[in-house]
This record gives sequence, structure tokens and C-alpha cells, in this order.
Amino acid sequence: MKSADVRKGITQAKFNEENKNVIAGEVFLLSLLLGHFSGSWLVFVGSFLALVIAFQIKKLAVLLCVGFSIVWGVIGFYIGGYLGGTEAKIALSILGFIMGLGANFSSLEWMEDIGSDENIDHAIDHVIIPCDKCGRKLRFPKTNKELVVTCPICKYTFTYKNNS
Repeated sequence: MKSADVRKGITQAKFNEENKNVIAGEVFLLSLLLGHFSGSWLVFVGSFLALVIAFQIKKLAVLLCVGFSIVWGVIGFYIGGYLGGTEAKIALSILGFIMGLGANFSSLEWMEDIGSDENIDHAIDHVIIPCDKCGRKLRFPKTNKELVVTCPICKYTFTYKNNS
């Protein structure tokens, strides 16, 4: 891995972390508005929980991000109307939509990174064995195949085969 790739990854992670509260704020504000205009605390709580659950489903999360971004575009449109004519409306609505997309997808990526268990498949049984050199406990999927493993701590390479 090149140092430029690491630097880009760190920069992306920092950017995502800066935007981590964007979706949370939008979900809270939308739920609050729905609860207020319906006059019901139950609508507030129900819509909040429904949106939180919806963000756990990838396709719904993407649709919600686009929807929230459209709202940012509409806000830009009205600000443009207040500040100047048609050009300002168009420019600020496009800018609001694009910035909303960036912030929303960055926040979504941060949530996926934090909640990610991509290296662990819970449907597969695993075995934990120590590194032959440093003793570090390493986790492997139970398999009949022979695995060549490099310890992340001491860089010692050894072969692992599950005999069970």
C-alpha cells in the first residue's frame, strides 16, 4: 500500500467524521417537524424510529440521502429567490443539492464504517489460535483448506490447517 493511499484514506475518514451528525440532525429535525405538525409525540417517536431503522437498509438509506439532498436544494432555491432572481435560485438550488449529497453520503459512509463488521462473518464458525512466534491470538474461519497467514504484529508467516 502506498503512502499516498494511506493519506487519502485518512483524509476521507476525517471528512466523514466531520459530517457524521448530518443525517442524525436531519432525521431528528424531520421527526420533530412531523410530530409538531401532527400534534403527536407518538408521531415524533414513531417517525424517528422508522427513519433510524430505514437507514439500516442500504437502498432505503440511499433514497433517504437523495431525498434529504433535494430538500437542501429546495432550501437553496428559496434563499436564491430571497437574494436575487432566477439565476440565483438555479445556482443555489444546484449548489444546495450537490452539497447535501456530499454531506449525506459522507455521513452515511461514516455510519457504515463505524457499524461495519465486514471482516467477521458471524454465520461462519471461527477458531482462535496463537501466532507461533509472538503468541498473538488470531481468528480464522474453520475451513478444510490450508491458509498461509502473516501475523499483523510480528510479521511471522505460517501455515494454518484446521484438523477438526
